[in-house]
Parts: sequence; structure tokens; C-alpha cells
Amino acid sequence: MTRIFVKWIVVLPLLILLALGICKKPIFEKPLDEVPPLVLATSLEDSLPSVTIKALNLKNIDGIKIQYNNGLYASYFEYQADPETVIKTISQLPFPIYTTLADTICRPIGFDAIDLMRNQISSIERETMESFWTIDQNSFVVYECIKAPFKHTLQIRKNSNRIFHRIEFMG
Repeated sequence: MTRIFVKWIVVLPLLILLALGICKKPIFEKPLDEVPPLVLATSLEDSLPSVTIKALNLKNIDGIKIQYNNGLYASYFEYQADPETVIKTISQLPFPIYTTLADTICRPIGFDAIDLMRNQISSIERETMESFWTIDQNSFVVYECIKAPFKHTLQIRKNSNRIFHRIEFMG
């Protein structure tokens, strides 16, 4: 009888500890909503139709893609091209017929829209593409063109052919 009593004295505290949850499994992974985006390499050829690449006369333009765990992403490119041709070509990109929101032209937007976008992206995207988000407002004009499921943001340097192009997959 004392043997059984001794076993229970040893086992009972362990059962109580387990019941209280002291022996919980440690969490080594972050919750999905806290997973940082991936920073990947991409190319303009992967992001735009070949007809568009040909019309813009752009070849082998590499960029950065910020891929989020929810499937959304943004790709960034910097290239030299005629600004009028870029605006016209992006305006002519096709979009699905069932789309409820699409632009038939690239429209100028203010820098307040850029500030709003900057505040809605992750700090990793903002830091990785700092050159896109910290342009001199006196040296650039900005255009936007929604071609669902994509949104194109074009920053065009005044008096130059330098284009900063962001292609956002909106889902």
C-alpha cells in the first residue's frame, strides 16, 4: 500500500503540472500575419506582355519583387525609355472584360498618393525600394494606371528618360 502511495506522490504533481499547461510546446514560428515578405529578383519580361516589351524596346531589364505570404506582390523596375511611349503603351495594356475598375489612360497623380501608398506597405518593402519611395518631388512626375489585377505606378524624371516603374498585383 505504501508503494502505491509513493507512486502517486511522484505522479500526482506531474499530472497537475501537465494539467496546468506548464509543459506547453514552444512556438518557434511566427504567426502567418507576421511573416515578412520575400525579396526576389524578377525581370520586366516576367511582368509585362512581350508585345509591350517590344513596343518599349526594352530588353533584359531586371528588377526586385516583394512577395507577401498572402499572394500579393509588387515588382520594381528602373529603365530608360521615352516617357510618352511608356505612358501610351501602359495605357493600352489589356484588362479582363469583367473588371470593375480599369483605366484606359495613365493619369497623373500627386505625391500625396505616393505618401499614402508608402504608408500602406511593409517596412521591408519601403526599405528595400527606398529609391522609389524617396524621390525628389521637384524632379519627377507620377502617373498611375490600373489594369486589374495590376496597378502600374510610373515615376518619370523630368527632362530625362529615366523611368521608375512599380507593378503591384492587387489580387
